[in-house]
Amino acid sequence: MIEHVNHTRLKYELKNALVTANARTGRMFAEIPALNTGDKNYQINISHIYNPTLTTRFMRAIGGYWKLNLEQLLIQRQTPVGQRNIFEYFDESGIMHEFRFMGVIGNVFYYHDTSGLNLTLTMNGEGPGITNRVITDETGNRLEFDMSGRLTASISGENSAIRKTYT
Repeated sequence: MIEHVNHTRLKYELKNALVTANARTGRMFAEIPALNTGDKNYQINISHIYNPTLTTRFMRAIGGYWKLNLEQLLIQRQTPVGQRNIFEYFDESGIMHEFRFMGVIGNVFYYHDTSGLNLTLTMNGEGPGITNRVITDETGNRLEFDMSGRLTASISGENSAIRKTYT
């Protein structure tokens, strides 16, 4: 018998998958790589993700709770009239990160993530006049989203010439 004391997450590395399970809740997460290409930090990886906490926004033909890691969304949450917009970013694992209004400099609106990852969402304009939506991390990596909230580009913080474009 294997006993895990004070461990809430169990991690299993299978031949072609990484699986984690929460010992308290029983929640499972799995990542199954489908394609890996590139070198070092400049790789393109496509994986199947199983996450039972996925929102219905990801429900596709591949079945419930499964998505591709390339499916990343930035959506505006419905807020009461008079309150600042709140945005939700669903990352490659399907985990939601909330962005709250921080301030305006010129015509650029800044939002910060409440998860503590030091992500910043910037937008030129607000409402129907928004011209772009960009999430930046503290090393300068950028994720660009179209107006429907779909990820369109990933740009390296080390070399801006390295750009992954999603169509």
